[in-house]
Amino acid sequence: MMNQQWSQFYKDAGSKQVILFGMGKMCEWFLNYGTNVNIKALIDNSPSKVNRNIFSIYPNLKEQHVQDPIIHSFEDVTSSADTSQFILLITTRYDDEILKGIDIDSFYNVYSLPKMNNDLVTKREQYDKLPLVDKKVVVFADVYGEHGKAITQKLLQMDDTVDVVWIVNKRPSDCSRKVRLVYRYDFESYYYEISTAKIWIVDLSVDADIKKKSGQIYFQVKHWSSITLKKFSCEDMKWASMPGAVEFQKKEAARTDYILSGSQFDEDSCRRGFMYNGPFVRVGSPRSDIIFQPEIKNVVRNKLGISEYKKVLLYAPTFRVSKDESFAHQHTEQGIDFELLRDSLTNKFNGEWIILLRLHPSVASSADGIKLPDYVKNVSKYDDSQELVACCDALISDYSSIIFEAAYVYKPIFLFTPDLDEYLKHERQLLLDYRELPFPISVSNGELKRNIEAFDEVKYRKCVENLFNKYQVHEDGHASERAAEFILGLMNFKGKL
Repeated sequence: MMNQQWSQFYKDAGSKQVILFGMGKMCEWFLNYGTNVNIKALIDNSPSKVNRNIFSIYPNLKEQHVQDPIIHSFEDVTSSADTSQFILLITTRYDDEILKGIDIDSFYNVYSLPKMNNDLVTKREQYDKLPLVDKKVVVFADVYGEHGKAITQKLLQMDDTVDVVWIVNKRPSDCSRKVRLVYRYDFESYYYEISTAKIWIVDLSVDADIKKKSGQIYFQVKHWSSITLKKFSCEDMKWASMPGAVEFQKKEAARTDYILSGSQFDEDSCRRGFMYNGPFVRVGSPRSDIIFQPEIKNVVRNKLGISEYKKVLLYAPTFRVSKDESFAHQHTEQGIDFELLRDSLTNKFNGEWIILLRLHPSVASSADGIKLPDYVKNVSKYDDSQELVACCDALISDYSSIIFEAAYVYKPIFLFTPDLDEYLKHERQLLLDYRELPFPISVSNGELKRNIEAFDEVKYRKCVENLFNKYQVHEDGHASERAAEFILGLMNFKGKL
């Protein structure tokens, strides 16, 4: 075996398939967190596990990226495959015993999860002693987009000596060459970067076992804009009922130094949802700046292969939460009639319309199985949802807060909610009175047609203005600039927070 390091393992795993040996709790952990690895086979030497489906043993696995979920014996796999083309990852504390009984030279490489983790403990202790780099920023996010992307672009525009590192789950399709990408589960690189960065920009959360060092500054930027529709975190009773959720959020709030906000409403909801009592920096919504840039419209359309002469409707429904104890996100089709929708748009607004279907990122793969007409394009896996808002001429959603961003520039918005009563009663609690929003609500395709054809732009603009004035939301397209200025001001700050 060569050196037992996570960074080397992921370099190898980038070009080779992986066989996992040992279906215990370590394997469950790896299957949940060792994403972006192409797993060829699962093997175990216990007769009670061989021929079983891994999901029957661990039904709550988060990552289902296993080619074959059936557990095989070592002999079955090695006798029928050229093992020199595979990496063997031993995922059990009995690794030394297993290593004695196999021909390790017959594999491309052999790694031991316990040994890699032991090496990682040593490295983390070393990284904790390293000094901070004043001009290093680490961004934690699911995808290269959202507020982090807008702030990153503005930081590099204002000071190209800033070192920006993104911790990603997958390589983005469109990323500045000045941004360094680190795979989240390349643990050595991950821990090194976060241990030496002065600034953390986070839109979800940082792993609970990561300790913030003295002098590091933690920005929570959220993954919504200056106003959001649904209760979240500790105000969301379903989320708060999960074991350990509230305790985790208390620790997360304690290490947060600033939350970027866009309104008093935003700050009040964050204090409740995040259990946060610290300072806010009211800059607006950085990720929404792009919506104010008219030139982006055709840039995005070119990416999607859509003529600039066609009109675009973005249909962006959100997920539903499963009714079991897992509270998993799932897609539930609402039965929208795309043909009737297209005809209604043409009757009201003229022109030839293209419809973009954008499911929530957590259920994006569900769109792969939906049969769509040729005038509907599946963009559910498009990284940056704000680019899609920027390129559309109108938007339809249900309970997604993306509606507010299209409204910042007064794009027509319609709500299609056949499950309205069920959602409001059983699904998610809201922060706003849904029926008082300035967007027409439709519970059927016929009603959606009537609402589109009755759309009154003058009345609509006034209602939208009243909503934003009521909640003190005033976007102007310069939020990322204000955020970047504030962050740059802290980079050379040597005092105590």
